[in-house]
Amino acid sequence: MPQFSQWTRPQRRGLLFLARVFVVGHFLLFFANQEQQYTTLLRPLPDHLIAKRDSLRDQSPRKDTIYPFNPNRLSAWHAYRLDLPKSLVDTIQSRVAQESYFQTAQEFKEFAGIADQKWQ
Repeated sequence: MPQFSQWTRPQRRGLLFLARVFVVGHFLLFFANQEQQYTTLLRPLPDHLIAKRDSLRDQSPRKDTIYPFNPNRLSAWHAYRLDLPKSLVDTIQSRVAQESYFQTAQEFKEFAGIADQKWQ
């Protein structure tokens, strides 16, 4: 492609014209979309749908269950939260793999050597 200074005068004018059309077109599209965003109307739901939604909401009870910590299913997140070293986590997982499960939380605390403050 030749240098811009080597183009003829009509070629340079044509390129400038195309650049202007491009910029003006983008401005028109931008401002046309801005006006359309504010003309969208939100219609409220009809009363019978609101009543149906409320009745369905009342029928389904909320379940806020906090499950206790199970050391036999120790995940990476639990190990991180308890600040357990990787070697201990591997030992615990190998013990569980051999089906030698922890029966109580106290047994796990003693095995892992976790302080009471960290356990809480």
